[in-house]
Amino acid sequence: MRVTLTEPAIAGEYVVVAHDDSRVLLERDLGPSAGELHERYGTRPLTAEEFERFFGDLPRDPGE
Repeated sequence: MRVTLTEPAIAGEYVVVAHDDSRVLLERDLGPSAGELHERYGTRPLTAEEFERFFGDLPRDPGE
């Protein structure tokens, strides 16, 4: 279930998550996950080799 909160400090869309121990938590709805998007559009994540082939020439983070 999704709910909308309007209190300015916490306004936004939330998903209601029920736990086995009777707790109910609200989690901010950040939109679909990567897995949901792959499923929706019939795609898949790149393999490490594919990623390197497509993006390997980009600058690397110096901290790596």
